[in-house]
Amino acid sequence: MLSVGGATGLQAQFVWRGGGSTGNIVDHFNWQSSLPGGLGVVDENVTFGTAGQTAVVINSTDLLSAFEVNKIVLHSLTFNGNGESYTFSGTGSPTLQITGDLLASCSNTVVINCSLKVQLAAGVTGDTNNVHTVDVSGNSSVQILANICGNGASLLKTGNGSLELDGNNTFDGGVEVTAGDLFVGSDTAVGSGILKLHGNTELAPSSANVSLANNITLVGDNGGVVENDDGGSNDLTLTGKICGSGSIEWCTTGTLTLANSCNIFTGGVDMREGTLYLGSSSTFSGGVITKGPIGTGQLTMADGTTLGVASEAGPITLHNAIGLEEGSTVTFDTSNGNLTLKGCISGDGGIIVSGSNTLILTAHDNYSDGTTIDRCATLQIGDGGSHGSITGDVTDIYPAQCIIQIESVKSVVKIPRLGLGLRALRDLRG
Repeated sequence: MLSVGGATGLQAQFVWRGGGSTGNIVDHFNWQSSLPGGLGVVDENVTFGTAGQTAVVINSTDLLSAFEVNKIVLHSLTFNGNGESYTFSGTGSPTLQITGDLLASCSNTVVINCSLKVQLAAGVTGDTNNVHTVDVSGNSSVQILANICGNGASLLKTGNGSLELDGNNTFDGGVEVTAGDLFVGSDTAVGSGILKLHGNTELAPSSANVSLANNITLVGDNGGVVENDDGGSNDLTLTGKICGSGSIEWCTTGTLTLANSCNIFTGGVDMREGTLYLGSSSTFSGGVITKGPIGTGQLTMADGTTLGVASEAGPITLHNAIGLEEGSTVTFDTSNGNLTLKGCISGDGGIIVSGSNTLILTAHDNYSDGTTIDRCATLQIGDGGSHGSITGDVTDIYPAQCIIQIESVKSVVKIPRLGLGLRALRDLRG
């Protein structure tokens, strides 16, 4: 069990050299001078450098016989052995209580296994001592597989290395990432608090599909960036409210689902790869977008990307403008429900309409490379109360089953040339 608390005062410095026959933490041959504080009595600073034993083992039976508690108390852990990889594991669910911070700076890999438990000790409200820094710089990485708990405690991730949280965590003070990458491997990886992401930081699923319910704030002078640029294919669902001046960038073949209808972040969404599913509709009031799943900014779509309706989300309406990158062909997928796009679709690209439901376009769309309607799909121009138009040819892949439906009250709808097998159903009301 790793317990991170908020102790104050001066601590001594102890060095792990790993000279024992095993990596047992109570073996005095593993320490340069003596056991730190008798291991369990007071909190001390410990440095892990170049060592013979780098697999550190904490046995519950050793702790119980020596200290009558299943716990070791240390202050900060510093890893500075060039290229060293350290793992921490335990038997009997022991507690490693850390009252300070964790620092890794020399291309280190640090793994805290799930055979330990992690507890973040609560701090006083407003007291920064309950904020515990995980500073991972250079090519270093820290992976915490253990469960983390603790009322009022929080993590501050600094340094351009990566921190991975994989446990079923219940600490509620939140996580703030000022630099580098945060990988999440469970739905509760960041506890129950707010997740704050500064500019150019990365949030990404690690080795599994993840759904985070945490509220997210994109902070910093340039706004935070939620992205996944490590080439993984796992899916990420964000159901909490997202606010701030930042943007979301998705750079993997996996699926990003934005579900909260109250998102108000302003930087927009940039889809570089993969699929974006919408789990709610946007709100348009007083001539502006006030909130919605992609916030109030523009959706930018690169070649091969897809926009669709999340499973069981029902009909979705999106008011945001959509920009197509030059030479791109993007897909609007209606497999899970009707999708109404009221914002203008522009750019030097084309669209494919797929799925068994209806894509409804109500703006004066001016994308340049035409429209293809796939099998069983329906494209509707106008919604019975709004006019709309598209440019470029409309073609079909399975002509016997494709439909383009035109509805308008305010004006005659302009559509270009249709493919030979395409049926046009005109209902010009008014």
